[in-house]
Amino acid sequence: MDQSSQTNVRQDEGSGSTSGISPMLVALIAALSGVFGSAVTAYTTQNATSKSATQVCVARIDDQEQRLREKASVFLGNLGRLISSSPEVTIKENAKLMSDTAGSGYELAAYSPQELLNNTSLLITYYYATTIPQDKKDFVEAAANSKAKMTEWPALYQKAMQDFDRRRSECGKN
Repeated sequence: MDQSSQTNVRQDEGSGSTSGISPMLVALIAALSGVFGSAVTAYTTQNATSKSATQVCVARIDDQEQRLREKASVFLGNLGRLISSSPEVTIKENAKLMSDTAGSGYELAAYSPQELLNNTSLLITYYYATTIPQDKKDFVEAAANSKAKMTEWPALYQKAMQDFDRRRSECGKN
């Protein structure tokens, strides 16, 4: 080997790599990229899980609200038919109206918050008391109690609807 060839070989050996990037630096960049990628994946997964939990929470409350609305609609329809029945209605017809009202009222109560449940139950009891034969004083008292409970009912129903909104807004805040 001539002298100039030996010099080139020595220069190549002394510089290590001819590319200019150390293998250690490449390994460090790869490791940091992996850690960053894992962190992004973990964040994305946690975020997706949180959104999913929020959606499930909202859907559950929406379902509860829908059931309460459906039961209230049937109850109020039956109650309206009972209240608006003519004085000439037969005892059998009146019993059917009261039965429908009571049945739908107790179905509603199963989906109601406590205050609305209590009011609905008393409302049914008082209306029932107006349908059974009794003296005039008892009838007037039962009718007055029915009216009082019916006056409270819409506000209690609206309070239940507002509670659904409040609970929905709390979904995902935990």
